[in-house]
Amino acid sequence: MATAIALYTFLAGCTIALVARWITSHATEDRGTLSVSQKDPFWGLDIVYQRLFKFDKTHINQNWEAQFKKNGDTFRSRPFGQTEIFTTSPKIIESVHSKDFGSFGVEAFRRKAISPLVGPGIVSADGEEWKIARKLISPAFVLPHGPNLRFFDLHVSRLLERLPLDGSTVDLQPLFHMLSLDASTEFIFGESFNSLGPNGMSIERQKFLDAFNYAITGIDKRLWLRSWNPFIRNKRFWHCCAIAQAHFDKAVETCALQRSSRYADELKDPVLVHELLEQTDDRLFIRHQLMNTFLPSHDSIGVLLTNVFFVLARQPMVWFKLQEEVTSIGDSELNASDLKKLIYLQAVIQETLRLYPSLGMRERVALRDTTLSRSEAENTPLLVRKGDVIMISSYALQRRKDLWGADADEFRPERFLDAKLEPWTIISFGAGPRACPGQRIGIFQVAYTIVRILRTYTGIENRDPVMGFEELQQLASRRIEGHLAD
Repeated sequence: MATAIALYTFLAGCTIALVARWITSHATEDRGTLSVSQKDPFWGLDIVYQRLFKFDKTHINQNWEAQFKKNGDTFRSRPFGQTEIFTTSPKIIESVHSKDFGSFGVEAFRRKAISPLVGPGIVSADGEEWKIARKLISPAFVLPHGPNLRFFDLHVSRLLERLPLDGSTVDLQPLFHMLSLDASTEFIFGESFNSLGPNGMSIERQKFLDAFNYAITGIDKRLWLRSWNPFIRNKRFWHCCAIAQAHFDKAVETCALQRSSRYADELKDPVLVHELLEQTDDRLFIRHQLMNTFLPSHDSIGVLLTNVFFVLARQPMVWFKLQEEVTSIGDSELNASDLKKLIYLQAVIQETLRLYPSLGMRERVALRDTTLSRSEAENTPLLVRKGDVIMISSYALQRRKDLWGADADEFRPERFLDAKLEPWTIISFGAGPRACPGQRIGIFQVAYTIVRILRTYTGIENRDPVMGFEELQQLASRRIEGHLAD
């Protein structure tokens, strides 16, 4: 009886809070912004149902793009009674990411979802906690040189050894993700997982990776359910988080012992864990920062390389143009300055990021009441209340025909050569103070890998019966089957 009374009291409290929020939001709503109609005025469960069961899971970003075409560049929605403001307005994006940066954060949206795995850090924290993490981590993201470049070159060479020379079909996506994993673990720990090596990964590392990948699927669900996270009961999720954390704890201790042992002189190449060990002895803090870094970096270049070669397999003329450009620099050793000179290659990478961003939707939470302007011509300010969620679709933004031209849906790298880009129309790596600190090294590694493949093969052929791009929501990438001809 007491339990039933407590449950009824809880539900009544939730209902009262939602009604109060609904009344407040409608009383202060900006009339210049369209609200998506919903049958359930309090919980918005019809909208939740639509997103969970009506959206095509292989075209999530296109589903959202259709919503913008229907409702305009900025509109409101209230799933679970939570006000969301969806936008592709460059003016609003600039305010949220830069001009009014202090009014918005990510912690309220991400922390409960992400922290069970990686803890507080550069991905999940706000304020001083985020500033400290960013300051400590950013110096490590410099363009590779000397020994560091040779390590990455080794991983690319191992990738090439996995590619056939007899014209047979190869699935590139898993190989690119193995390259990304090996490069990121080398950067973080100074020791690669060697998934591309002749013996592959150890059983222990495979166990960690399986646990980490399962935990990511749990994070994805928790991000969508938000305040309903306490109702999620998944023991395997928590078990996998514990396995992943234990692996990082062990790796940190191993690195700490190496630094204090007679092998310290052999550690010539600074890596992230060594940089952090010089700053603090707090092992938990170090684990949080390393896991916050590993979360986005362990497959970042794998996703981008997958998407680039998805296009190249279907656009042979782009491949041939790249080969002509790469031929112009000869067979000399590659460095960052050489790759920057390959302007068509850089344009191909940027155009891939524009059409197929690895993160199609970015979120921010209002930390205080504020107002935003949708454009210079817009007189009515957009009221944003504390706790409102701003949802920015980089996918829809980067395909707006009024910003990118009538051919915005077409792959045309020349657009990055022809004209100066309007600011805040592409945010592939985020923008402002929270922009990805590893974007330069990531672009370098992708360009380096593409050039190595172009030097090895004369052509590429698509052998995937599916011509269109299909998304895997968690990774925003599509499996590729292609043929590389030497």
